[in-house]
Amino acid sequence: MSTQQILLGGGKPPLGSENNPATSAKELLTVSASSGNYYFTTPSGVKQLYADMSTDGGGWTMFARTQITNNGSFNIRSDYGISGTTPSTEFCAYSYKNNRDGSSSTSECEYLINMNNGSYVFKISTLYLKGSNTYQNRNGTWINGTSTLNNYISQSEFNNNAVAYWDGSSGGVGYAGGGKSDVGQACKRDEIYVYSWSSNFNINTFSFNTPHNGSRCSDWCGGAGSYRLSKVLAPYLQKRQTCFSGYSPGTIASENITSCTLFFREK
Repeated sequence: MSTQQILLGGGKPPLGSENNPATSAKELLTVSASSGNYYFTTPSGVKQLYADMSTDGGGWTMFARTQITNNGSFNIRSDYGISGTTPSTEFCAYSYKNNRDGSSSTSECEYLINMNNGSYVFKISTLYLKGSNTYQNRNGTWINGTSTLNNYISQSEFNNNAVAYWDGSSGGVGYAGGGKSDVGQACKRDEIYVYSWSSNFNINTFSFNTPHNGSRCSDWCGGAGSYRLSKVLAPYLQKRQTCFSGYSPGTIASENITSCTLFFREK
């Protein structure tokens, strides 16, 4: 007889244990569980993953992690590092996250992004644009490290700026990337980008430039519009000036991000 069975008098093991895995961290809210590692049933078998049971009401299941400093190659759209029961330092349980999307009211979970072990934390209502979610109903909420996050992309900027590219869905609004005329458009308007379809995970903004030398919004070196500003929110923090012709005057501000973790929670 196991120690667990002795403690429970032969009854059912506690929810989230190896012999009684939970569906996700949200289910652990029903037993008032504390933050820690728990066992969950996933399409790849029973896995032990970390559950954040305190931030923004708790119920967040970690499904992706990188501990590579300023990782510009963080992939959050694959299954890797989860061949055993306990995931590797670098991992993503993408199929598991997708499976739990079906339990959300919009057919997509919401997300918590935690960088530098809680120094910078924010949640986003959509990342993968599944079900009834689109870039038009996105909602971001800064939870911790707000003043620093706002230095790169403010909460208002994230929620209200036009979208040039979101998770593989280009175009939609704005005029970025199409070489379109800037006539009648705001010069160097900030536009939000979220990459993760065929590119590595990245949330950023560009102050848009019309890519033609001599345009009033051009940022060709020596052109009429000078440089545009590039700001990255995740998986690292950076603000820099860029030039359409490829020249970069340099980084204005940056933070070393040594860890970035992504959590989901069913809506």
